[in-house]
Amino acid sequence: MAAAGTDFNPFTQQFTILLPDQTPMNVTVDDIQDLVSYAANDSINYGSQIGSPLVLLVILLLVTKAEKRRSLVFILNTTALLLNFIRCVVISLYCTGPWWNWYSQLIGDFDNVPTSQYATSIAGVVLTFLLIVCLETSLILQVHVVCVTAKAA
Repeated sequence: MAAAGTDFNPFTQQFTILLPDQTPMNVTVDDIQDLVSYAANDSINYGSQIGSPLVLLVILLLVTKAEKRRSLVFILNTTALLLNFIRCVVISLYCTGPWWNWYSQLIGDFDNVPTSQYATSIAGVVLTFLLIVCLETSLILQVHVVCVTAKAA
């Protein structure tokens, strides 16, 4: 507890950490708290998204008629939901792995990250790209069907 009449704020106090080349760097408690909060928010965000594609996949499978399940739109939508599930799991692993070490994040030195963890980072980006390809292709096909149907009417 701060003494009466002082302007001391424990969250803005600085302490010194050493960079890999032994250069000192001042860091505040707020810097670390901001980083921890961001990592927690990211983890909660992707963690909550893990369940939603699975719920939507079950709904899609239950609602879609059997004869429509062989359509390209259905296959693309199902693939997109599965890719999103896998993507969210991979990104959640990224958020809880060595990439989010507060020291590494603050100074930008990721030498402590094992080479095997790079696969997690790369997989998250590749899965996001594949997800966007599936979604865009599905949307293009749906718009095509609406345009052809509207033209015929």
